[in-house]
Amino acid sequence: MKNFFTPLIILGICGLGRAQITVSHSQIPFNPHFSSSASCNINGNAYSLENRVSRSFFLNDYDIQNDFQVHKVSFAIQNVLNLPQDGFPVTLNIYTSEGAYPTGQLTLKATKVVVVTQSDTHTIDVDLETLIPAGSEVVMEIHYNGEPLSSALWVGANGFTDDAPSYIQSDACGIFEPTEVGDIGQIDNSRFIMSIEGEDTVLGNVEVINSSKVALFPNPVKDSFSLKLDHSTKVTQIELFDLSGKSIKSFGSKTTDLNISHLLKGMYVLKIQTLDGRSFTKKLIKN
Repeated sequence: MKNFFTPLIILGICGLGRAQITVSHSQIPFNPHFSSSASCNINGNAYSLENRVSRSFFLNDYDIQNDFQVHKVSFAIQNVLNLPQDGFPVTLNIYTSEGAYPTGQLTLKATKVVVVTQSDTHTIDVDLETLIPAGSEVVMEIHYNGEPLSSALWVGANGFTDDAPSYIQSDACGIFEPTEVGDIGQIDNSRFIMSIEGEDTVLGNVEVINSSKVALFPNPVKDSFSLKLDHSTKVTQIELFDLSGKSIKSFGSKTTDLNISHLLKGMYVLKIQTLDGRSFTKKLIKN
């Protein structure tokens, strides 16, 4: 028997000096309320079927006027029943919505699989880098399925600290589109606890340290080095600094055979400016 189950209480980078902004409808620090969560489960507590829970946020509501560089997302876990030894995997998705969510067209901006390894109430913080265009409606979604695991998971929720919409989708329970939980008729105060942390890029200028999108080789360097970049990253300027912050040499947009044979041995900082306004920082060692 499939049922939409509302559980009872069960025990069980540096930003150039800019302040981090937390985008959330939820109380910070997170405070899950056990009677607020909801999930499409089978036979009550046996296990969760496939669920997608989500919330949307308008950047303008948080006084974010420019592109928003996301660094971290967080969500709450109410509890997990029969937690597998290897943990319970969930997928985090970040979208932008062209048109008001949930009827707008979604564009996936970032995704990451996270394994829940603690069964009781806690908060999960996940490092996640993506750039959200200014003025966007951004959607955070948590996708999970406990059927292959014989495990039941409830995302943390609290219906008493905010009144913004919270959505759930589960084909197994006949909910084929993201639907406000209150409209399902099971519970009217479920507000899934989620947040997105990042910074207003101030006209698109944001610094990213040690990103996997940019690789420097060889490093240490004797005479010259090159950069390997993600195919979507377009360089506009490369500049080398000493550890005091003094500019030593500029390479323009050239990314191969960058010669530093004349420099003294030691450590330097390479900054790579890109067309989308980011500034990637890499440490460079000269032999």
